Amino acid sequence: MTIIRSGFSVFLLGLMFAGAAQARSLKGTYEVPTDEPELQGSNIYPVELANSGDFLRDRQVRFGLPATLVGEPVIYEITNIRRGEKDVWEGQGIETMECAIERREYVCHVTFTPGSITLNEPAIEAALKLQNPAISDGELLKFMSVSRRFEPDPIGVLRYEVRGGDRQD
Repeated sequence: MTIIRSGFSVFLLGLMFAGAAQARSLKGTYEVPTDEPELQGSNIYPVELANSGDFLRDRQVRFGLPATLVGEPVIYEITNIRRGEKDVWEGQGIETMECAIERREYVCHVTFTPGSITLNEPAIEAALKLQNPAISDGELLKFMSVSRRFEPDPIGVLRYEVRGGDRQD
């Protein structure tokens, strides 16, 4: 059931801008901060962002938190972007999201609305095993530890590479 839901969520993300003539998606990462060296690497998740064309000028962007972090993929829609020294992205379920270009990446520091994230641990485990069938019990526990820390304190860093056409003039 989880695999079907995960696949359906990926399908929905793909359809989000299917009707737009210049639809684009970018692959990025979502990093849950941790001070624990043993969790480094287990705190970075692949994500996909979608919009109608120009990521640095568009006012609507969608991205999802993956099943490997929260269990059931959660899709966020950014409905307004206020441009400035740091861009401020706004959308339902997001408390704060400030973004800026750092070297070759667009980096967003995100705080989701407290209480808006609910983990589905069996679905997280299934998604991790689907992603890597050879995952060890120790690695699985590291990812689960990151997810459990994320739920009550839903903060992180969203990153994607800035391409030539995305650079601000």
